[in-house]
Amino acid sequence: MNVVTGPGTYTVTVTNNGCTSTAQSTITLTTITASISGATTMCTGGNATLTASGGGTYAWNSGPTTAVNVVTGPGTYTVTVTNNGCTSTAQSTITLTTITASISGATTMCTGGNATLTASGGGTYAWNSGPRQR
Repeated sequence: MNVVTGPGTYTVTVTNNGCTSTAQSTITLTTITASISGATTMCTGGNATLTASGGGTYAWNSGPTTAVNVVTGPGTYTVTVTNNGCTSTAQSTITLTTITASISGATTMCTGGNATLTASGGGTYAWNSGPRQR
């Protein structure tokens, strides 16, 4: 037995009763790097999709054995990628984003006048047109 620690071509010559035989084996270096892409935040009650890469087979700490993992809660998710007996791991942390919409401003207005309403609590705002006056 010969335990090798690096890539290369290895040759063995076997001799028995004056006869010899030679065999050769080439060891190549397999390098895999696990990585995770996808969301790093999720909304309350929502989910986030994480996608692992690196080749081979995938094993997530949350259960799935596929490259894609749809998670429904915040936390740290780890994937182990295995290829040709080599393993690599990657982690992604999902945080919970909580937003609370609010409106401030006037609650009354005069006929023919206007009122200013200001929304807060997020990044993008979409207003409905509200009730129409005749």
